[in-house]
Amino acid sequence: MNFSAGKASRKWPCAGLACGERPMVTVAAVVLMLCAQAAPAAAARKSVAGSQGVGSKLSPERGPKLSRTALPAPVPLPKARPADAPAAEPDKSGARKQTPGGTEKPAEQAAPAAPPPPSVCRLALTDEIAIAPSIPDIHGPGDCGGEDLVRLEAVVLPDKHLVSVKPAAILRCPMASALAQWIRTDIAPLAASLGSVISDLDNFDSFECRGLNRMVSGRLSEHGRAKAHHVRAL
Repeated sequence: MNFSAGKASRKWPCAGLACGERPMVTVAAVVLMLCAQAAPAAAARKSVAGSQGVGSKLSPERGPKLSRTALPAPVPLPKARPADAPAAEPDKSGARKQTPGGTEKPAEQAAPAAPPPPSVCRLALTDEIAIAPSIPDIHGPGDCGGEDLVRLEAVVLPDKHLVSVKPAAILRCPMASALAQWIRTDIAPLAASLGSVISDLDNFDSFECRGLNRMVSGRLSEHGRAKAHHVRAL
């Protein structure tokens, strides 16, 4: 069979609508069907895209993280220089400064202990009887020494004449008082009866820390206690 265009027009005559209009209607129907199928697919894609967008907003950790460049640590700046201190004023309080050893001396030395009151002998041995100033006590070595000591320098006679003791004798006050009274009441009147005057007393020995008769192994002499005196001459 030969289906050429010329023979077809003669074999199937067109009535009502033109033969060229039927193919156009068919094409339009196909396009509508395709559009109807494509619309639900597009809507589904938009719904999926929208759900992914909301999820990315609610869960930002699921999205790509931005890389951060590590910043260098800040360098600490030096502290500001303090203002110059004012010059220290000299200490006028009189307090002593601390010694290099670390011990601080007191501002004032402790006052020395008050000496004991004078004895009865010391009060009685006045300058009208003898020139005998008091001296500190002597202690040691051993039992040597004594207290209430004086240095007998001269004896004062009743007529105010002085009998010098050469050298001065170190004695306890009672011993010095006894020696002065012996010169005043016994020796001076005796010398006057002989037509003489005593001027000096030659001191041979007074206080000396030694044994009896100068024996090393002997007991302590009374000279070692300032209770003895030897006269060489008058």
